[in-house]
Amino acid sequence: MAAEGKPTTRGIVKELYYSSALSQWDLTIGRRVTSWGVGYGFRPLDVIQQQNLQSTDVESLGGVNQLIAERYWELSAAGIYLINPGEPLDTRGSKQPALIGRYFSSLEEGDWQAVLRYSDEHGLQGGLGGIKIVNDALELHSSLLYSPRYSKSIHSLAGQSSTLLATVDPWRERGYEGGLRIMVGANWTWSERDNLIVEYWHDDFALSRDEWQALFTLAGDQRGLHSIPALESAIHNNLAWSSRALQANSLMQKNLLLRWQHEGAEWQPAAALLITPDDGGRVTTLSLERKWQGLSMDAGLRLFDGPADSAYGQMTRERELFITLYSEF
Repeated sequence: MAAEGKPTTRGIVKELYYSSALSQWDLTIGRRVTSWGVGYGFRPLDVIQQQNLQSTDVESLGGVNQLIAERYWELSAAGIYLINPGEPLDTRGSKQPALIGRYFSSLEEGDWQAVLRYSDEHGLQGGLGGIKIVNDALELHSSLLYSPRYSKSIHSLAGQSSTLLATVDPWRERGYEGGLRIMVGANWTWSERDNLIVEYWHDDFALSRDEWQALFTLAGDQRGLHSIPALESAIHNNLAWSSRALQANSLMQKNLLLRWQHEGAEWQPAAALLITPDDGGRVTTLSLERKWQGLSMDAGLRLFDGPADSAYGQMTRERELFITLYSEF
């Protein structure tokens, strides 16, 4: 709504690009969706789109501004990608400019790919990934990405200061060296309709167990100040700042995912369990999908729980009900 109370609208261009062939290369300029990597819960090689795979929002992806040169062979492809070329070099987040090179090859027993990515924040990152088809029922997949340097948001008072209350936003970007994102998984299909995915991943970009414990300790000390009426507003603001850590795509560094799905004639029920081994946190998701006459529906229930000192056990909500209707055309 506008400030005057009148409704407003805005348009979002999710994809708009121009492609042309030059000799043996395909050239593209514009905004395009470019998703790479394997994995249901986490994809280390998704270095352009950077999709949050744990979200229950199934809205169609928006593309990334890029200049692309790609070349294809029978079962292989290579490409050079300049993403977000108009942004300043020190930009962080999804708008960060980067130069990326990728090689992909499809073999009889599976696929594999290699990625190099250079940016001001991370330096020269390198990654590998692949799929191994064992038989008609079993497929193995894995990928990793190494970053010579990386950064993550750290609460400046948690575990580092005797000061309990901040007067300004306490989150600060801290630089680290030698970050690894790695995922290994398996996909097992039986009876032609049932599928089980098991994946484990480690993400150095997420908060560690010790960093979470320092944050919980700080929050507990802040709540202990409620007996001082003059500090109520400051306590409320600080607890709100601390809860921002719960909005990250990956809450913990170590994660284990199990997901079952049944491909019915009309309905596709699924159940997933995400476990964070370091603190015993759990996320349970029950969902049901149906497609008919060009429409799709995805509905379900997500439950967050775990010990009181776990990240998911500290979630501000215990359950989440979701339903999405969308159409493809």
